[in-house]
Amino acid sequence: MSNQPETNETPATGYTPAPRKVGLPRFFELLGRDLWPLYKSSILCVAGFLPGTALAILGMMGGSALLTVVGGVVGGLLGGPFLSGMIDTVLRALRDEPGYWWHTYKRAWKQNWKQSLLPGALLGLFVGSWSWMLRAQALAGNTSTALWVASLAGIFVCTGFFSWLLAQVPLVDLPLPQLAKNAGLMFFGFFPRTAAAALVLALYWGATLLYLPATILTILAFGFWLPVTIALMIVYPGLEKVFKLEETINARRAAGTMPEHPAALSTIVSTTMVQRICEMNDVHFEATFTGFKFMAEKLAEYKAKGNYEYILAFEESYGYMMGDYVRDKDAVTASMMAAEM
Repeated sequence: MSNQPETNETPATGYTPAPRKVGLPRFFELLGRDLWPLYKSSILCVAGFLPGTALAILGMMGGSALLTVVGGVVGGLLGGPFLSGMIDTVLRALRDEPGYWWHTYKRAWKQNWKQSLLPGALLGLFVGSWSWMLRAQALAGNTSTALWVASLAGIFVCTGFFSWLLAQVPLVDLPLPQLAKNAGLMFFGFFPRTAAAALVLALYWGATLLYLPATILTILAFGFWLPVTIALMIVYPGLEKVFKLEETINARRAAGTMPEHPAALSTIVSTTMVQRICEMNDVHFEATFTGFKFMAEKLAEYKAKGNYEYILAFEESYGYMMGDYVRDKDAVTASMMAAEM
């Protein structure tokens, strides 16, 4: 996310934004613009994982597999929401989204902390279990090459899987089984990107954990922001292709059909996913009580005040309201919208 204040200025007609940089130029562009927000979210992430990590280290030093694994799970539970906030910060930076970091970070943390607990715990379980297993293999001294290869392959697979799983938490509001299914599909569907991201994360965290405590300064300096930023830069095109969030919003803006102050409406019984999509694309969102009459009242309020122009109103499993021709659920205008898409 950019640290620039939000703006409502509309580009002049015929304006074509410059294409985004890629590779190292893009990486250094992000560092030049967003290093401080990335570093701050990384420090919070380190602090979130610290208690569980300390417990796991005590387990390793004391030769307790149970304490090591429990420490990993505790670290994942406590650190999961902070990792989700870190990922949200990076995704906003990759989208060149305007706004002030602390405001968006707090909002994302509040929205995502519950959904990030279980994925975080699973991540901690994986890290704790694999750390103990590698330690046991190293102490055994006579571990076969095949077992080492199998262990490293398992780390690669899990690292790639969690790259896709955790990246979804700030984007969509879905149950864990659906997130896992999506992660599996994207793992194989974008396998070259999966392999590259997994390699970056495995090398970084493997070297960091292997040479503790000598790498403590490395953790303080680069922490989570460096590996997470590089990994998300690699998988982001896949996420964008699957969810098409940016493409849809930008298409309306490019076609001149996106209002200057857009708004979307829904109800308190509908999915919260639309709220996250709106927030990531500078679209105002409000949830009303159940019923289209309440959304129609909000539409009338917008028109009276002139502060927003709504682009979509819906209630989950019930219907859509498009435009102000029929201020109720209307299949005809909804069908026209679907045909236009």
